[in-house]
Amino acid sequence: ELQPRARYLAAVALFDHGLYERAAPELEAVLGGDGVPGHEAAFLRGRCAFRRDRWQEAIDWYRRALTLAPGAPRRAELALHLGRAHELAGELDAAVAAAQRALREDASDERRLFLVRLRLRRGEAELAAQGLAGLRSRAARTQGELLLALAALRRGDRVAAGARLAGIDRA
Repeated sequence: ELQPRARYLAAVALFDHGLYERAAPELEAVLGGDGVPGHEAAFLRGRCAFRRDRWQEAIDWYRRALTLAPGAPRRAELALHLGRAHELAGELDAAVAAAQRALREDASDERRLFLVRLRLRRGEAELAAQGLAGLRSRAARTQGELLLALAALRRGDRVAAGARLAGIDRA
């Protein structure tokens, strides 16, 4: 019988090798054990579900991980995973709420672009365009402009798409 920390490390190794069905019960068993980072065990348990396309199960575990996570940067990462699971479950409103939480916890270009993409999926092109204002890197701004150009093309607005593409700094 392994101690909780050793059992957790074994579960992580199972997860890393793609053995999600075997890792999941081990992660559940060690949650709250001595020397086990609870938020990481819950997160990995959620990842096991996510990798098997079990969105609601992943959502439940990501929420649990969020309640245990120390510090805004880690909570922001977890909120991003939560948002992605909601998106794949077809719950775009919940996905946007999770993306907004991630930005409140610890803003980054990756998190802003995720929210821009979700806004475009919901048909909120104006809100998505406003979201580009906070992007810091040129690469992220370019990616955001490309997302808006593609959304314009999907709407059949070739003029708007061309204007977006023309505005991209190619230097």
